[in-house]
Amino acid sequence: MPETALGRRQREQVRHRREVLAAAIQLFAEKGFNATTVQEVAQAAEFGVGTIYRLFPGGKDEIYLALKQRVVAAFEQELEYSFRGVDDPLEQVRRYIKASAQVYASHPREMGLYLQETAGAGFDLSRGLPDELARRYRACNERALRALTAAADQGLLHDLEPRAALLFLRMTLNGFLMNWLQSPQSQPLDQTLRLVERVFFHGVLAPGAGQSPA
Repeated sequence: MPETALGRRQREQVRHRREVLAAAIQLFAEKGFNATTVQEVAQAAEFGVGTIYRLFPGGKDEIYLALKQRVVAAFEQELEYSFRGVDDPLEQVRRYIKASAQVYASHPREMGLYLQETAGAGFDLSRGLPDELARRYRACNERALRALTAAADQGLLHDLEPRAALLFLRMTLNGFLMNWLQSPQSQPLDQTLRLVERVFFHGVLAPGAGQSPA
């Protein structure tokens, strides 16, 4: 439901939840999730502890879940917007890469916290998510899989099963983006994306390199 359709109290509750989430992610990023207390979140958000539990009955765990939900929703929205009106499968893959990067760029603290808490999630970012959120995240990746399947059907891929191509894409993409997230000042994001595209679409070897001697 659009926020403008909500009543005054509901809009106020939405605003308060946002303020709590903003305070919480800053503390989680600085101190770590486990080291942060609900009392500290309440103080940073300038609310009483009772208000925190009224907004998030599950306390700190529910706050963290809300942060994860926000990131997955952002990924869904980015893909929905990026794929609109695009039929070329390779362009869809490029749009998937850019949408993924935009989520890292717009939610750097959330992504950094999640990667820290899950020890990198083994490059599978659905690990560590509740079942429903994991399903939604995997559905986002299915859009890339469908694009890669269409590309394979058109003879645009090497002799590689589309799911294997998706695994390679996700490992390459998340690896580069994790590295960018650690030091975003060292390299512009668009340059990082060009590297991802170059590695995925063209590989790392020069033409003719790596061939076995006759």
